Amino acid sequence: MEKVALYLRGSTDLQEMSIPDQRKILKKYCQGKGYKVVDEFLDEGISGTTFEKRPGVMGLIHQAQSGLHKFAKVVILNESRFGRAANAKESFHHEFLLEKAGVLIEYAQSESNMPGPAGLLTRAIKYEQAGEFSKQLSRDTIRGQKTAAEMGNSTGGYPPFGFARMVYDETGKALHILNQGQRKAVKNHSVKWVPGDPRHIRIVNRIFSLYSEGQKGQKAICHTLNSENILSPKGGPWGIDTIHSILVNRAYIGERRYGGSKWSKKVSEKVVCRDAHPSIVPKVLFEKVQAVMKSRHFGKCNGMRTEYLLSGKILCLDCGYKFQGRKTKNNEGRLYYYYVDSGYQNYRACTPLSIPKYSKDGITGIEDFVIDQIGKMLDSDKYVDRFKGYLKDILIGLERESNTAYPMLQKKLKDLDREITSIQDVLIETKSKSLGERLLKKEAEREELCKELGNYEGIKKEPSKVLLLVNEYAEVLKNVGEVIRKRSPGEQKTAIGFFLDRVEVRKKEGVARCYFYDLPRPGGIDYLVPGLEKNRVCQDGAEGRNRTGTVF
Repeated sequence: MEKVALYLRGSTDLQEMSIPDQRKILKKYCQGKGYKVVDEFLDEGISGTTFEKRPGVMGLIHQAQSGLHKFAKVVILNESRFGRAANAKESFHHEFLLEKAGVLIEYAQSESNMPGPAGLLTRAIKYEQAGEFSKQLSRDTIRGQKTAAEMGNSTGGYPPFGFARMVYDETGKALHILNQGQRKAVKNHSVKWVPGDPRHIRIVNRIFSLYSEGQKGQKAICHTLNSENILSPKGGPWGIDTIHSILVNRAYIGERRYGGSKWSKKVSEKVVCRDAHPSIVPKVLFEKVQAVMKSRHFGKCNGMRTEYLLSGKILCLDCGYKFQGRKTKNNEGRLYYYYVDSGYQNYRACTPLSIPKYSKDGITGIEDFVIDQIGKMLDSDKYVDRFKGYLKDILIGLERESNTAYPMLQKKLKDLDREITSIQDVLIETKSKSLGERLLKKEAEREELCKELGNYEGIKKEPSKVLLLVNEYAEVLKNVGEVIRKRSPGEQKTAIGFFLDRVEVRKKEGVARCYFYDLPRPGGIDYLVPGLEKNRVCQDGAEGRNRTGTVF
């Protein structure tokens, strides 16, 4: 009894035969032929237009090439199930890989199994028809969706929060609302978006109103809705991305959009249908929100541009929110820079507290305090010695690792070169687009592998360079203090980040504890917060010293 494997594929197309139906037909076919099924490979819900993205068919080929397979044939329903590649040569290429490994393809519902030129010609025609069907189906689908979009009809997917899907008949008469997961039953019927749950509409308008007032950003709106236990469109807590997607969606003023390079890779021309459905947000309110978003430069903020060097580093332990930089003018017009607890400032979830950024009138600013502590660390022989020892251990570890990793990487590079050569040989014959893309990926992989090998080669060739590198990096530490004091805010912020892990504000103790990367373990140093003198507590630190101002 001849041993065979089955390959089954079902894409998302509704008109195609299901996997269970294919399996039933193939098993009956094998039984009639006297075949024994010993393995099965499956691609469910995956398009057949490419081979590399289908784990089932690629697993079949790899197992055949490995020589560990127990079958001499693979039985498939028909040529379209094997693949719908745009170029028939690609299907022949993968069939050839199987044949070269000793595995033949046999189709249960095809005339292409006949031997000789007649069978080969029939199979070529079948592969070409399968690819052409896929291309035509794609063109028809896109054309149909484009026409639907021009008429303001739904082109699929769920409507935005606050809308529902209404089914209309051929005359334009509204029939019924579709629930989640339901589809229209009649082909000639159409689906449009209509105002949905009134509660959801009120939430959407509230989001637009809160943002348009300029007092609440997207994060604050999330906190407000979550604190009131209002569920998001997905039934969970609100997130910034959800709020943003609502604020920029022009569907809320009645517009439908489809296609365009920004919207779809397959549709080059963007379709915009105004007044496609009733709006649920006043257009004046929507445009006001867009103006506010533009003024805030949403999405363009970069922490490296901020003049607050500790932004994102200071955390209030009482409320869990971080401090944010602020500035204000006094009565004399002088600017005052400080950090404020956002838990109080934005949500009133904590007690108010501001920490000065710069030193002024005998009060040390927290940024000056942090920079001063980093300078003291760099001037300490103990810190430099610990750093040198730590770095030396790492470099020696890399040197030892290279003795085992380097040969493995060399073997991997050799195997990769063989694979690239094989793809190039086939590509010359088939000129397959998917193989071309695969070749580019493999060449990029080879480039990264060569870089990794280069790193190990440097270590293997000059092992004595370890101590030299350690001393060079130790010398660099002496220049960091200069960078922090004299460079741009972005460079200063980066340099501080190498030494400062976080700052924890402990209001009950009256301190902001600064945690530095003090090898081999973090060290904590307390900054006394102005205005909280009554809470100050002297503590004994790890170094065995009791200081009034700082605690190690």
